[in-house]
Amino acid sequence: MNKNQLVGRLDQITGRLRQVAGRALGIRSMEYRGKAQAAIGKVEAAFGDAIEDFKSGNRRTLNRL
Repeated sequence: MNKNQLVGRLDQITGRLRQVAGRALGIRSMEYRGKAQAAIGKVEAAFGDAIEDFKSGNRRTLNRL
């Protein structure tokens, strides 16, 4: 697991928690920021996955991009 994967997964979790908290508290800006943070985390984790696949020689992931 590389740094991009770890940070991306943590951002996804944090974003989802922020999104749920915003929805529960009725704070739309918090909900939307959480949604955005989760999306950014997903992209970063996918980038880290692609790096790991490239290092291991698995080129199928690169063909999907």
